[in-house]
Amino acid sequence: MLYVKIPKDLRDYKQKVFMGRTSQELFWIVLALVLGCSTYVLCYLTVGTQIGSYVTMLISIPVFLCGFVTIQDMPTLEFLKKVLKFYKVRQYLTYQNELVNKRKEKDSKEKKKFRKKMKKMRENSF
Repeated sequence: MLYVKIPKDLRDYKQKVFMGRTSQELFWIVLALVLGCSTYVLCYLTVGTQIGSYVTMLISIPVFLCGFVTIQDMPTLEFLKKVLKFYKVRQYLTYQNELVNKRKEKDSKEKKKFRKKMKKMRENSF
């Protein structure tokens, strides 16, 4: 019997572009290869092969994994765009605190009472 598997949610569907990889995965793989090869060549010319290979791994592996990791159900690039947008826009926080307003009223009443008491004390002392 012939059947087609339909995902429950259409967001789960990813179109395969080349060798079972999506365009997002291919972008990050190519970027990791370019960065890895260039850092290895630069390190090979300056530091040596052993340290160059470690530096290449430290740079290219996180870039490579960005193509396969999703953060909060978003691809890595989209998540990074949202993070940059969040920190780029100035955030304002406005609130009204009722306790502060009540405290000011109480302070003013208490101050008035204190002043009256001080006046009475001065009058009685003279």
